[in-house]
Amino acid sequence: MAAQNNLDSIVLNIFGNNKIFVEAGGSHPVDQNNTFLLEKNGWSGLVVEPKTDFNSIYSSDRPKTILENYVLVSSNYIYDEIEGDFSHYMIGGIINNNLSTHWNPTKYKCKTLDSLLSKNDINEVHFLSLDVEGYENEVIEGINFKNTFIHLIIVEIHNFNGTPTNFDYLNKYGFEKIKSINNHHDVFINIKSEFYESAKNVMI
Repeated sequence: MAAQNNLDSIVLNIFGNNKIFVEAGGSHPVDQNNTFLLEKNGWSGLVVEPKTDFNSIYSSDRPKTILENYVLVSSNYIYDEIEGDFSHYMIGGIINNNLSTHWNPTKYKCKTLDSLLSKNDINEVHFLSLDVEGYENEVIEGINFKNTFIHLIIVEIHNFNGTPTNFDYLNKYGFEKIKSINNHHDVFINIKSEFYESAKNVMI
């Protein structure tokens, strides 16, 4: 099954083939995955997914993907582990934002995204996909935007007590919001990106 809201096709239309992705919260490597189609079109990159259930499929079906089994945390988080529930197929995380789902947290290894980008010598990312079930702000707080140039960020929106998460503060890192897709995903482009005009034209 394709990515939600055809995000993968949108990204391909902006950048074309053979670029670099980072996906936070990859879950299954094919089903509803935001970067599977990109890899089929020559992209490579990093997927960060705490659960290990899909490791063998990533190994066989995603040869250009580096897989890291961690929870992503902010730079202020000082521990090596964090509690969460990733036992469900497509939902779960650090925050229990789905009250209909049985919540059974356990400890998982954690790192900042900045540390994993540095570990894998990634200093330019064309597409960053953030879908971590309400923990997106903490992931963003674990990025050093001076170390890695990120062209495009698509972040999933969540509602807490009827209030949607707001990521407009990304403008202080040089990003401009160019689209909100079905009130489900916000699209941000780096104003210094060479693909700035292309992104705005595709998202019209």
